[in-house]
Amino acid sequence: MSNDSLLHFLRYALPLITAVIALVSINKRSAPDIPKAKRNWLYVSSALIVMAFLTSWGIQVTDDRRQEKSAAEQLKRNNELLELVIRGQYPLQNIRASYQLHVPQTFSGVQEYERRLNGSMPEITSKVSSAKYRQINDIRVAMFEPPGLMFCQNSPFMPSAATNPQAVRLFGALNVRILLYRKPVRTEQWPLFVVTGASSVQPDIEMWFAGGDRCIDYRARERMMILRYIGAGTSEKQWETAAKSFR
Repeated sequence: MSNDSLLHFLRYALPLITAVIALVSINKRSAPDIPKAKRNWLYVSSALIVMAFLTSWGIQVTDDRRQEKSAAEQLKRNNELLELVIRGQYPLQNIRASYQLHVPQTFSGVQEYERRLNGSMPEITSKVSSAKYRQINDIRVAMFEPPGLMFCQNSPFMPSAATNPQAVRLFGALNVRILLYRKPVRTEQWPLFVVTGASSVQPDIEMWFAGGDRCIDYRARERMMILRYIGAGTSEKQWETAAKSFR
């Protein structure tokens, strides 16, 4: 048993031992030959000893709980201060992200571009086994069965401003905004691009991601296009924050 545990035990045991000794001593004196009035006084003394013991124990228990609560609150404050110090020493930086969007063909200009791309697939699949062909056309991934490929921004298969201007505007305008909250909020409280009313909650920090490798993942069998941004970055100068400790 450690010293602290022993001291804690004695703080509760000593009042009990003292009360027991006092009660035993009083009971020995309360013999039948003692006058009734004096015996009644001894009974009152015994009751007072018990009450004093219970009060002492109650005060001890209350004080221990108060100290435990105070220690827990102090530990919480210390952890919060330590977290602030750590955030100050290691700010958020060099954050990168990758994201994707399934592009519906109902978007303006997408269906026409997809039709052109699908018509080129037989020629592409006949040549895509060549490493040089993949390098020249910036093809990152190629599948033969089921047929599909992923090509990126330097590929001639990307939509061009001359033939597919609407698809170019769509694929070039995509970016991602991330909202960070220290405490959870309901979905309807997010400050979206449209006005959500007075109930919207501003994030503790807001990040915009852009750049990276812009690629198109095309699945010929499903006639499906997935727009991918790989390794998009963000800059502290573009962050909007309500909590300086995030920096």
